[in-house]
Amino acid sequence: MNFNGISGDTLQVTQLLDQQTLAARPASATVSFAAVCNYPHQIRIQSENNGLWPTDGRQATDAPGFATALPYDANLTWGSSSGQLQMDARIRSNREQRIDVDQATAGTVTLRLAILAGASNGGVNAPVLAGVYGDTLRITLEPK
Repeated sequence: MNFNGISGDTLQVTQLLDQQTLAARPASATVSFAAVCNYPHQIRIQSENNGLWPTDGRQATDAPGFATALPYDANLTWGSSSGQLQMDARIRSNREQRIDVDQATAGTVTLRLAILAGASNGGVNAPVLAGVYGDTLRITLEPK
């Protein structure tokens, strides 16, 4: 809902903001891919920015009442294991969740992303400063 299809390694929100209020619109997407690990392991999901932040690196701190970043959630399912990573967009930093998997697993990794209506680091329904917003998510299978 409200996401364009995947283009290479990029997933883009169709319409990030409400045209009238400039607040975040809801959006959700599910991405799945095949994976195999033949040993007990962990799966790690990592956000590079802890939210959707301007891609030009700026951080506006002098815009009271406006949002400068957008929080979102990522839910990961792999075999019988699952976990959630919540990006709160309060501080631009790495954030990660590690999920232990005690057995060999083959199948589909499913990632569900969600942005709530009005979500922002400036208060619910705060207007979002103009710009292009993004984050980088990494999913890694690694030994324990």
